[in-house]
Amino acid sequence: MILKVELLNWNPMGILYPQTERFAFKYFEITSVFLFEI
Repeated sequence: MILKVELLNWNPMGILYPQTERFAFKYFEITSVFLFEI
């Protein structure tokens, strides 16, 4: 569920957080897999 929320928050805007740039990158990979799963 958290992944879905993050994906929705990260995908539409497509803006990487300055403080969590690395975290966003990691989330991007996870969301990519999540999208593939769906």
